[in-house]
Amino acid sequence: MKVDIVQKNYTMSEKLGDIILKKTNKLSKYFDDDATVKVMLKREKDVFKMEITATFNGSYIRAEKSGENMYENIDILLPKIEKQIVKNKGKLSKKLKSNAFKDQNYLYMDDMPVEKPSKIAKFKSFKVYPLSIEDAVDMMNMLDHDFYVFINKENNRLQIVYKRHDDDIGVLEPVE
Repeated sequence: MKVDIVQKNYTMSEKLGDIILKKTNKLSKYFDDDATVKVMLKREKDVFKMEITATFNGSYIRAEKSGENMYENIDILLPKIEKQIVKNKGKLSKKLKSNAFKDQNYLYMDDMPVEKPSKIAKFKSFKVYPLSIEDAVDMMNMLDHDFYVFINKENNRLQIVYKRHDDDIGVLEPVE
């Protein structure tokens, strides 16, 4: 398993780098040698943001945390990543190491919390209209939704505008 650490507007100390490598390398319990774990370190004003993305056999697991320091962030993120792996172990079983769940000991979690499985509660059909991105953002805000699906009138492609965690707007565009 390969660990990549990327820094943006942030310079990590050697100590932090050693801690990140030591702690993330334990994930090799779950991933084969060709997996990559990318750790993104960012500083936005006084907020320290860490994102961990594990890429393995065409699948991704990702978590992010913003906080007062990177040391706390790594200790919160790794249990989140492990929880996602364990929660989806049935779906991911052919993509993870064959002996990943041989023992029931977790690396970062004390116990797997029991969660109520999600279900599809509603199916809704709607028309999509040609709009500019700015008009789609206005529609999303007027409807008080977190996202809005539309056809971009400039390129005639289906797109989705959405509110990001940092209160900015993102645009998603499916590709074939």
